[in-house]
Parts: sequence; structure tokens; C-alpha cells
Amino acid sequence: MKKIILVLFLLLTACNSEIKEVDNSLWEDNKISHEEIKSDLISSDSFSISFWFKSDSNKPSDTILTIGDENDYYTLKPSKVSFIDETYVYDGLTLSNKNEDLIISDKKFSLKSNRYNLIVINFYKKNIDIYLNGELASSGNVEKLKGNSLYIGLNPYENNEIQNGFYSKLNISKNILSKDKIFGEFKSELPRVLLDTINISDSDDLIFDYWIDSYEIEGYPVKWVSMNQELIDYRGVIMKKVEEDTVVDLIATLEIDGYSASKTFSVNLRVEDDNRLLIRDLKSLDTYINSYMHSNTKLPDTLSNGSKVKWSSDCSNIEIIDNVLIKLSENEKELCTINASVTKGDITVDKSYSVTILDEIYGYVMSYFNGELGSEVGHLAYSYDGLIWNKLNMEITTELGTTRIRDPKLTRDKDGEFIYLATEGFDNPSIYIIKAPGLLDFSNQKLIQVAYYDEGLRMTGERAWAPEIYYDHTSEQYYIYFSDSGFVDEFNNKGGPIYAVTSKDLENMSYPFIYFNPGYSVIDGTIISLDGKYWLFYKDERKAAQTIFYASSDDLKGFNKAYDEYFLSLIKYMEGPFMFKNKDGGYFLYMDNYPKGTFYGASFTTLGEENDITWYDKEDIVLPEEDTRHGSVIEVTKKELDAIIEKYK
Repeated sequence: MKKIILVLFLLLTACNSEIKEVDNSLWEDNKISHEEIKSDLISSDSFSISFWFKSDSNKPSDTILTIGDENDYYTLKPSKVSFIDETYVYDGLTLSNKNEDLIISDKKFSLKSNRYNLIVINFYKKNIDIYLNGELASSGNVEKLKGNSLYIGLNPYENNEIQNGFYSKLNISKNILSKDKIFGEFKSELPRVLLDTINISDSDDLIFDYWIDSYEIEGYPVKWVSMNQELIDYRGVIMKKVEEDTVVDLIATLEIDGYSASKTFSVNLRVEDDNRLLIRDLKSLDTYINSYMHSNTKLPDTLSNGSKVKWSSDCSNIEIIDNVLIKLSENEKELCTINASVTKGDITVDKSYSVTILDEIYGYVMSYFNGELGSEVGHLAYSYDGLIWNKLNMEITTELGTTRIRDPKLTRDKDGEFIYLATEGFDNPSIYIIKAPGLLDFSNQKLIQVAYYDEGLRMTGERAWAPEIYYDHTSEQYYIYFSDSGFVDEFNNKGGPIYAVTSKDLENMSYPFIYFNPGYSVIDGTIISLDGKYWLFYKDERKAAQTIFYASSDDLKGFNKAYDEYFLSLIKYMEGPFMFKNKDGGYFLYMDNYPKGTFYGASFTTLGEENDITWYDKEDIVLPEEDTRHGSVIEVTKKELDAIIEKYK
């Protein structure tokens, strides 16, 4: 295997002073162990604590550190939240004792959860100064401690959540650190810290161009220089296929205010032999399978790289004839293992999937909302053809939270049972998750917070718009994704990406992470699978666009390839896209033309650089009522639809 060096110089705003190499020899990524650290200095009159901290979250309930003993201690938390006049108000670093909050910093002094933060605490006599990332965050008066214990990421004396992540360069000293020394350490390590945030997805098998000609880290412009134009040019574009597996080292050099650091990223360009193409096809096969599927679903016989697939079933009540799933029983559901034998050249690999098989698609149910601002409610409608919609005599309401139902998403959980998501009004970080068996009972409701203030993620913690959900059978977890476009940074850049949390049980959620970030503000994401990929349709919030584009991914971990060069619709001010399968195997596509209070519809069977999206005439679509907003649609069986119509006739 040959090795090619590709040097990337990341040039961030720098001064003209002499560049000094950062000595990282003392830097170690220590995973937070939550173990007790003893130091007699903690009970002295004057001392300082400094360390670098990279957290997995920025929840107000988390703990950065605790010092002292169980009767006399201080706890530093990453942020504080209050609910004032029905609005979430966030503050920054908060120092507390066992009874009250003592020192609260401004909101801008809160952790950036996606990178290392420098935390310094100076105790001198009865004074305390708290520094974050080289700046004084807050000061105050505190009493001298009696204990000598330090815990990072944990308060052992209360039942607070632990904070996971990494820390480095922990130093407890009798010397008070000066403002200049603190700022100097932050500046000297900042290049290394920012380089640590770069992630090259699919580095083990780089297929798509890794566009780097326009790149920023925390608002700073980045310039890349390629030392080998033969394989990857200065834009990050793959120039040709390789004849043997080749490791390309991307050496990133970052210079900021006289300091520099370098980091090497290794990516693999793979020779496209039968073995490699089969590996790629096996991954794409996962996208064709859902945890539940309808009878009469056509399974693929050929994958995108030419691998052939033969299917079989382990169940007597499920047959696969000409690659079509057929459910033979009268049961509403059949849990079955289906098998795929995938062949490329002389190589064959078998895969099995556990799937709940439902009856064939008979009709459709649409969820949408309307109502006066502040008192919105959810509604359902049904259709037999996906175009003509009939309103059902019902409302979906709640007594939880603000009681407002907006941006509803109707889908199924991993077992094929109906589930309904909605955002809690307009400026709220929580979402409704409602389990609705048969769509006949909506009483099983939960309100769960998914958004938090996090400057590193460009998240305000005040919005969780248009929540949707997709179950990943490969990792056995749900991805719940949503939008928060209200962030404004120090450079006056507005908006944010689409975020996601993961959950195994729809009750306990991970901390949010960036799910799709094309470099401009986006909202209203919705996902389907088609042709061996996952596709995320979304709204581009830029003033010149205000329309719908899509992005793709080989898995559900995140989306990194946007198709935003050509407009899908020539009509501006579109949002809230949703798709659902038609009975012929393709998809319907709807968009909400919100200024005019109407939907536009289309159908398609393929996506990518080219698509076959075909728009219906406006007269072809009949909405359930004049005020129909932000819809979603789920395919239903005859038994399900008959029961729903009977319930709400």
C-alpha cells in the first residue's frame, strides 16, 4: 500500500508576530473517570485550579467539577436555565454550594460541547475568579473550604447527572494565575483545540469529494493547500480512481495569532474490485430494509455496484416471490426473519433481517395542524390515492406544556405501532411524543426536552421545530431530528443546522448533535430511503432560496452531501416537505407554500444529481380543509383505515 502526503494549511486570522510551535507533549486526552482527587491546597487560603475540559453535553443539570467535602463544597455547572414569562432564559457558568447559586456568569460564558474549553478558578482569601477560554467569566466572594477533595464531571454529594467527556492538563497550584498567563495558555492551545474539531466522514473508504475550498471553524476562514493534485486537488475533489488501496495523509496546519499546530488525518482511497464493491453494496442493502414493511413491497435484486441479491424467508406465513414480500396470514402483523444472499463476482455474503410485516398499503392518513396563534391543535385526514384528502372528525390536543400542537409528524415505531411527534409551540425546547395505537387513542403522551443552549452547536435551546423520527435497525436506536434556527453568533451569522438526538426507548435521549450542516441555515428536515441511500429533504432558509433541497447519506448517522445547485420547484417560499410511498413503489412529495396557505405535490422514483420529480397540477390535490399546515403522511392498511374512519366518522 503506498502512502501519499497531502499537506493542508489552515490559515486562520493571524497577527504578524513570530509563529511559535505549540508543545503538545504534555497534552493527554484523559477520559473523565469521576474519581476523587485529593489536594491539601483546596483547603488553603489561596490556590488555583486549571484544566481543559471537553464535555459531551451542556445541560444545566450537568457538573463540571465539585470541590470540598460533603458538608462544605462548591459545584461548578456549565449553565443555568430559568423559565420566565413562558420563555426559557439561559445563563452561563454557575457556581453553587449545597443551598444556593452563588455566582452566575453571562450566557456567553458557557461550555462549547464540541471542543475543549479552558477552565481556570482562582481562590484567594475570600475571593474567587472564574475564567473560561481565556476570559474572566465571573467573580465573587466565597468562604474558605474545609475539605480537600476534587471531582471532575460529578457531584458525589447530590443526585446530579454525571458529565462525560475528556479533560487534560489538570493543574492545582498554590499560585494564583494571572489574567495574562491564562489568556496566553488559551491562545497557545487554541490551534490544537480547533484542529481537534475537524472530522472527515467515511475516511476508511472515501468515495465522495471532500469539499474544502470554502471552510470555516468558529467563524474563521480556512485555506487548504494540496501537495498532491494527482489524487485530490486543492478543493478536496477526488481526481481519479486508484489502482491499489492508497492511504492519503491530510496534514492540517493551523495558525492563530502567532501560534501554530498540526494534525494528520488519514483517508483511504480504495481500489474498486469485487470485494470493495460488495462491501459498499452490503452497506447500501441496509437502507432498503425497515424494522416494519408492508406486504407487496418490492425488494432489490441488483444493488448500485452491480451485486445481485436473492431473497428468502424463514417464516411459513411470509413468501418472497420475484423479490416481492407477500404476507399470507390474516394476522395484522407477522414478525419474520428475511434473508439476503448477495453476490459480486465469485464472492457471496449472506445477511438476515428481523422485520415486522404488515398488510399491503391500502390508503393514507395525513397529520397537520391549524388554529389561532397560541391555541393550535392537530388534525387527521385520510385518502385512498394520496391526492384527494378527507378530514376526520377529531382533534389532537394535550394538557402538557404550552398545550400547543405544531409541526406534527405521524409515523410508526420499530414495531409498526403509530407514533406522533409535535413541537411544543414556537419557542420551546421540548417535543411531544405520543404513542397512538391504531390512531384511535392519543392519551399516552410525553413532553421531552431535546434542545439546550450550546454555543458550540449554534443552538439557542429555545426551539425544537418540526421534530421527526427514524428508526435505525442497524444500531437499534431512534434518530429524532429537529431544527433551531434562532442562533446569532458574534459575527452576526444567523441560523443553524438540523440537530438530532438518539434514543433506545423514546424516553431517555442523548445530548443533541449536529445532524446536517450544509453551511447555511436549514430547517424542516424529513427522511426517506431510496435506491440504496437515505435522503433528507430540507428547507434552505437563505433569503435568495426559501425553498426545498435534499441531501444524501449511506447511513443514518448524519448527512454530508447536499444537492442544492438546482431548484426542485420554481415557486419560492416553500417549507415543511413530506414524502410517502405510493402503491407503485415510488414516492409522493408535498411542500407547504406557506404564504398562500396551500400545498404543492409531485411524484418521483429517483433522486440524485438528476431526478424525475414530476409536479401535479394544483387542481389535482384536494386538501382536507382550507387551513392545512405542515403536514405528514403515513401509509396504512385496509383494517387500520376502516377502523380509523369508523372511529372518527
